[in-house]
Amino acid sequence: LATILEDSPDVVVVADEVYHHAILNGAEYNHVSSFLRDRTLSVFSAGKSFSCTGWRVGFIAGPPDLVGPCRLVHTAINFCPATPVQHALTALYTDGIQSFVTANSEVLNKKCEKLCHVLGKAGFTVHRPDAGYFVVAEVPASLRERAGTDCDVELAKWLTMEVGVTALPLTPFYTAPPSDPSRVFLRFAFCKDDATIGLAAERLAALAHTPLAPFLGGATKSAPTAAAEPICAFSGAKLA
Repeated sequence: LATILEDSPDVVVVADEVYHHAILNGAEYNHVSSFLRDRTLSVFSAGKSFSCTGWRVGFIAGPPDLVGPCRLVHTAINFCPATPVQHALTALYTDGIQSFVTANSEVLNKKCEKLCHVLGKAGFTVHRPDAGYFVVAEVPASLRERAGTDCDVELAKWLTMEVGVTALPLTPFYTAPPSDPSRVFLRFAFCKDDATIGLAAERLAALAHTPLAPFLGGATKSAPTAAAEPICAFSGAKLA
């Protein structure tokens, strides 16, 4: 990115770095600001760093000419977060953060491995991440045929209603349609307790053995089998 932007000196980079403490697989993390310090505004999240997403508090870092306008706009949007949470964030960043980050990354890595294994056994092609809470997996053609659709939104609904596992479709993140409509992807979260991931594993494993009705065009389907409240949802952090 830095090499590409060398020829575009007027471009400002807004870097989403909320997962910089959720590194997986021993990957090396490089801040964009390390290469483009004078024109990078980095956004960080305490909620993502410390598995407390309900806090909704974080911070930005960058040169004064970029941070200054953000501070002015911030007062007109949400004014300020809760003061006690700000003090808690300060304490977290000054007292033993590295030990927590190391331990948390180990926990996340194990959960990621488990979910990737589960999805692979269910026939998905898994794209293992190097950071974050989420796994993107390509839905196999056989599963799309069983669901009766190649639309990722409808597939996500079908998985929720018929299997009891909720994933997030990716097309809402993009303005253009997929370049290859024959490939369909869903995003699954592994920031869940082990019992939840285990239950998701059982339900996904059953895909290979249980005949399931297709979900078409928003049609109302009967509730999933007993205790099949949708799990492995696409947001929220709950680690054990």
